[in-house]
Amino acid sequence: QNMFSNTRVLSKVLISAAFLLCERGVAATKFELPDAFEGKWRGIPAWNILGPWSVNLTFDISKAENGDYLFENNLGYEGLSDDTMGWQRFYVEGSGETSGVLWYCGWLRNFLRDGGAGLAGYARLEEFVLYDAPKPNASSVTWCLNDQTNNRSKGGPWPLNNEPKCTGCDCFNWTISLLGPNELQSTLLMAGSPGHAKSKHLDVKLARVGPAPSVKIQMPGHGANFTCDFLDRDAHPIDYNRTTHSKRRSICPFKYEPNASPLPAHTSTFKNCYWLNRKVQYRLEWDVDEQNSLLHVSMSADTSAGGYVAVGFRPLGAVKGLPEMPVDLQTGAEQEFGMKGADIVLGYQGGVKNYFAYHFTGPPDEDWSLNITNASTAYENGRLTVNFTRPLVGGKLAASGVSAEYVNLLSDNGDVIWATGEMGGDNPSYHFQKRGFRFVDWKKPAPEMTPFKCQASSINEQKLEIQ
Repeated sequence: QNMFSNTRVLSKVLISAAFLLCERGVAATKFELPDAFEGKWRGIPAWNILGPWSVNLTFDISKAENGDYLFENNLGYEGLSDDTMGWQRFYVEGSGETSGVLWYCGWLRNFLRDGGAGLAGYARLEEFVLYDAPKPNASSVTWCLNDQTNNRSKGGPWPLNNEPKCTGCDCFNWTISLLGPNELQSTLLMAGSPGHAKSKHLDVKLARVGPAPSVKIQMPGHGANFTCDFLDRDAHPIDYNRTTHSKRRSICPFKYEPNASPLPAHTSTFKNCYWLNRKVQYRLEWDVDEQNSLLHVSMSADTSAGGYVAVGFRPLGAVKGLPEMPVDLQTGAEQEFGMKGADIVLGYQGGVKNYFAYHFTGPPDEDWSLNITNASTAYENGRLTVNFTRPLVGGKLAASGVSAEYVNLLSDNGDVIWATGEMGGDNPSYHFQKRGFRFVDWKKPAPEMTPFKCQASSINEQKLEIQ
């Protein structure tokens, strides 16, 4: 993986997916996880598709009375506990003809441009296959993508049409491993471009902090009788304050502290100012000049003196339902994830450079199709600030003949990817986990960006999520 990696999610999104558990492709009649997997787990993600975290993620694994399993967690982005971004429930069938199928029911809110405008999303199914069914004393279990039938043109959110087109575990795999009696690793990998490592969707080491919560909800049906219940069962965040626990495992909780620090106060000279990530304190500020069709941008982050800060504009990163365009235009619209199709502006103490990303992962190519002006950089007190102006309609895709109607930044078609890292001479080195993405409505960023506004009163008073 190199230079950014992102994902596609919707505001108040309702997503369901099915992961089919098989043993070497043969469906099992019974699925059981070793008892040691059950429990309440907590850790700070080292890698996350939205950017590095600085606070804890809590993940519950419980076994229901009917033998099925329930995995669940809340998504409190960057620890802003007053504005939970969403929640996820995974249902694993423990018996029957579809034993081992894992169903995903996820709800995301206040993230896309229509933020709190109400319900906007969809439910869908996909199949994933376990390479090996877990043995009684197994220390890991892996689910893999089974096919590519539900690609982006059918509504996403995965898989992805990468180059070359991936299949099975190469497209997506999720492994949960016991590293010890009280330590669990959860890793989700997606495809990488040829010659590059896989993209890390999530990688987190978790410590056991308590017994498995008891399953109080009515577990859903199996196979064709399964549904995500977004009107009731799956329409609510996970309640971490439940006091009753499964009798299967009873281990005293461990104390696990967050390591996040408050974001500093900042008075911006721009109309719009938001923190995109707490860990690296990446800040994005801008003004929209519709009269002159320009966007004035300032981006900054904590870096070393030899570091860089970058932002990528993917004009068609969020598009759905547009007319088909030739693949050789490199729009990236056919890929649900990745950096393909992004015009990238990168600044370091030596100046400002432009790039274009032709691939899902890997280093972008230098390209000056995006005509930037008023570019400057400044480094002070361990923080790099890069300012520039770009046209609302511009970049590689516009220069390649894609209609301005589609690539205008003020349309609903695009997203933003960002990164910070170290320079290797005049070229950027790999950013590792210091990258992420956001949906940005350049004219009306509220409500989905409200929790991250730069004013001290809206940031520093937020309590860290340590559930």
